[in-house]
Amino acid sequence: MDFSIGKRIRSYIVFTSIPYRVAVWLVIPAGLTALGVWGGSRFGDIGLLFALILLEGAEVLSDSWLFGGIQAKDSEKIDYLKSSGRGMAVMGSALVIDLARKLLTDLGVAVLTYCLIGQVKTGLTGIPESVADFVSMGNVFQETGSLAYLVLLFYSVSVLGTFLSRYGSTVYGNMLIGYGAMILAGLAGIFGQMLSGYPSNLIFLLDLLAAAAAVGVSILAVKAAMKKVRGGYYDE
Repeated sequence: MDFSIGKRIRSYIVFTSIPYRVAVWLVIPAGLTALGVWGGSRFGDIGLLFALILLEGAEVLSDSWLFGGIQAKDSEKIDYLKSSGRGMAVMGSALVIDLARKLLTDLGVAVLTYCLIGQVKTGLTGIPESVADFVSMGNVFQETGSLAYLVLLFYSVSVLGTFLSRYGSTVYGNMLIGYGAMILAGLAGIFGQMLSGYPSNLIFLLDLLAAAAAVGVSILAVKAAMKKVRGGYYDE
């Protein structure tokens, strides 16, 4: 069986509509990057955190257009896969590529927003340096570690949120979970930065913990959905 990247991507595209691709692949990342840079020009690195928090809500809510309700008890979204001998492989590939897309989106928005904020932030009067420059006040390794922590943290919470939302099938439910994900990621992001405060190198330990969480929740999300699909073949 062909498990090439191109084949996996095509399996993922099968589940996406054109409006979904335009919104999730282009409009949302570009819009939140612009919003983060605008906020960063006035409040420093806080603009980056703001952009990533909003991205969490957008990811959870947009999943209702893709795999929403797939893990629900009476889900009908996977019935058509029973007619194909390759249904399991197609679903598995789509789930994995969706996770990769989430990670790349978080990474792209974080890095681009941070780099642009560094070019535009000026006149941050009335804001303590430790707040306005909570990422950029460290050396290059600490800055990289801080960005990595934010990317891995927000990715993990995003995947956890979409995993939970797939047990329901309503947009309202996705919105509530999305709000919860935004609050959780925001608090964890702020707490992590405070805990690792420069010149401490504790941020690299947080990177390892966030990476472990990212791997764990990714495996959980794929296995839960695949279990539901596999059960669908036997009407479980």
